[in-house]
Amino acid sequence: MCRLYYFYIYTEAYSSLTMRTNLIFLFLLLSLEAVAQQPDSAVSDRSRFYVGVSFSTVSHHIYYKNPKGAQDVTSGYFAPLSVNFGYQLNERASIQAGLAYGGSSDHNNWSPGSPDTLMYDSYSNTHVLAVPVTMRYVLFKVFRRFQLYGTGTVMPAFGTTKFKRIETRQDDISTVLNVRDAGMNAFVTAGLGLNYKISKRFSGLIEYHGFKYNLTGNNSFYYDWDQGFTGFLRISKSVGVGFNYSL
Repeated sequence: MCRLYYFYIYTEAYSSLTMRTNLIFLFLLLSLEAVAQQPDSAVSDRSRFYVGVSFSTVSHHIYYKNPKGAQDVTSGYFAPLSVNFGYQLNERASIQAGLAYGGSSDHNNWSPGSPDTLMYDSYSNTHVLAVPVTMRYVLFKVFRRFQLYGTGTVMPAFGTTKFKRIETRQDDISTVLNVRDAGMNAFVTAGLGLNYKISKRFSGLIEYHGFKYNLTGNNSFYYDWDQGFTGFLRISKSVGVGFNYSL
């Protein structure tokens, strides 16, 4: 039984490492393939650079090492809002880098049922800065203004969470504890998108991010509870929207 247990642990670790390696290799392969292609004349006639803003409803979770914060409130969660600067490699492929921000907060109070302590109040406040790097590749065009594309993003993110716990005892005597956690995780997401050309320079996009993976932290269905959603709730937690402006 012990040997089977250790074999299971080894297999899980090896599978996780293999998945991370394959994802990074696939992202680099797509990048090199896009760069190697010859530019199309339609792209050469206009500026290849563009700027844009985007928002994703995908909830990312930074796992802090040796966390000091209270465990009765959530921490490290964020959905990125980013400003992007991109480059059109050719008619089908583009690459962009962005600066993103996200955060969350939580509050919980409970009574331990002790004659000395009447109430615990716990607060958390998370702030995250991230640098998403995204590749897009047009699969085919729908009519003249629509483009269906595949997208993949690698995003390192640094987050901090401030915790405060107030212990209220008898006679309204309170004790306040303040701690702070900080850490970095790297995420990868992938999915499909639809781009709509609003005008000569403006375009809008909507994406479905069906795949999310934490490359350096944990991937827990218990703590990342939104990944267990099904149907419309799952779709609503996997959407990205944005606007781009060609320079």
